[in-house]
Amino acid sequence: TCAAITAVNLLVCLAWKQPRFWHFMNRHFLLLASSPSTISLLTAVFSHQRWIWHLAINTALLFSIGMPLHDEVGTTNFLAIYVGAGIYANAVALGAHVMKRNGLYASLGASGAVLGL
Repeated sequence: TCAAITAVNLLVCLAWKQPRFWHFMNRHFLLLASSPSTISLLTAVFSHQRWIWHLAINTALLFSIGMPLHDEVGTTNFLAIYVGAGIYANAVALGAHVMKRNGLYASLGASGAVLGL
């Protein structure tokens, strides 16, 4: 499961490197305070745009924390925790920036999901 999450994160990161996908990625894989999208609350959890080291750190944490948790709770519960934590982290960050009227805020990445584990 951790390997599958890592593979999705890597594929999305590689898609960000392709200019022909930028419009699609910005529309569906980036959470914007100025125009939030429901699907972006989920897809941003799997999105790493520029910082390959950030993806590497999240992956290392995912495997070191996630593997023992996965063995304890099983695949379905693990995915529910991971995705739920990521969506929750995105929603809280989005809400905070909307309340501050910070319309320039944009978010993506798996840190909230990984920290939720």
